[in-house]
Amino acid sequence: LKEYDLKIEVMHKYAIVCHAYENNDLKLLRSIKLARFMNSIPEHDADKQARNIPTIILQILYFIAKRDYDKLEAKFDAINKYLNRYVKSDDLFRSFSFIKMLMQVHRRNFHPIAIDRHTQKYQKNLASIPYIESKEPIEIEFVKYEDLWELVMNFLKNDTRKSRLRR
Repeated sequence: LKEYDLKIEVMHKYAIVCHAYENNDLKLLRSIKLARFMNSIPEHDADKQARNIPTIILQILYFIAKRDYDKLEAKFDAINKYLNRYVKSDDLFRSFSFIKMLMQVHRRNFHPIAIDRHTQKYQKNLASIPYIESKEPIEIEFVKYEDLWELVMNFLKNDTRKSRLRR
């Protein structure tokens, strides 16, 4: 995919994920075909400028919605390395904080109260640099992280599949 087409495709997939979260309708996620999409991005593995942040967030959101504990666990170490190598700069502080928040979801076994307690520090980090004042490119945070986080937490609180956590 060309870079412009990739941005549009990522935004489209974000819209589908957000709609699935809002309506607790995981059937919508079938249309994403995440593995095929990720394989269509050859430069994804060679990213050295943190341009993969939106696709990493998309993957995490997708696996959280599906409660795919194994895939989240498998990605955990790789994402941590990526964050520490490419996303620790001040310009990407919001993305770093938000991804750390998302990673707590599977670490806290999808339990909203535990997740909220363990993400307080990162929520304060987001609040310390408001979206409007962020130095991050719009291509990275085209959906405000606070809004995405609210979707995730509402989804987890209202999820009817709570007892079906896969391990």
